[in-house]
Amino acid sequence: MARRGYVVRRHDRDDRRRSIVALTRKGVAAADRIIAGQLEVEGELVDALTQSQQDQLTNLLRRLPDLPGVLAVQ
Repeated sequence: MARRGYVVRRHDRDDRRRSIVALTRKGVAAADRIIAGQLEVEGELVDALTQSQQDQLTNLLRRLPDLPGVLAVQ
């Protein structure tokens, strides 16, 4: 990604073993395009469901963080 100009990498001044990676303008633009496309696809998928199915999906997705080992922060 660095070679293609999407990110820049530099060493951390306090710990030279670490690298700090940041998006460039080109990287931000690419991420914005990817996210917009993903949102469009998700919208199309949800639109294909009935309202009842959408409500059921919403309720199930809201339960995920409460399941053991799911979305665990490490």
